[in-house]
Amino acid sequence: MCLGLKPAALDFCIKIIVRMKINWVHPLIGVLICASAAGLTAIRYSGQPAPKTLPLVFVIVVLCVSLRFGMTAGLLGCVISALIFAVFTYNPIGSIAVSDEGARANLGWMVLAGVALSYLLSPPGGRHTEDRR
Repeated sequence: MCLGLKPAALDFCIKIIVRMKINWVHPLIGVLICASAAGLTAIRYSGQPAPKTLPLVFVIVVLCVSLRFGMTAGLLGCVISALIFAVFTYNPIGSIAVSDEGARANLGWMVLAGVALSYLLSPPGGRHTEDRR
């Protein structure tokens, strides 16, 4: 008995997961690229004021990730990057709240543009699905 499931139920769950053929490797790589780029940018601006337009420039990274790794990577990468910027770049540091109205608005625009561009411009499964055909 594993995880409170009987062996028959566990086998059934495994069969369903295998049938769904969920490929999370490529979207996960895209999310990690967005998160690491946002983290490195936050480290770059630690201890000094970051430009308010930084999230708007970062939309380019989100767009590139979305075009290469698919819509899921673009959406999750955009949201995680916005959280990293909010917590580690803008005052008060360590809080999700952003005190500067301009920076807060640009974070909102980054999420809005990243979500919209990920939906509109990314190929359905990312470019990595072309390799499997």
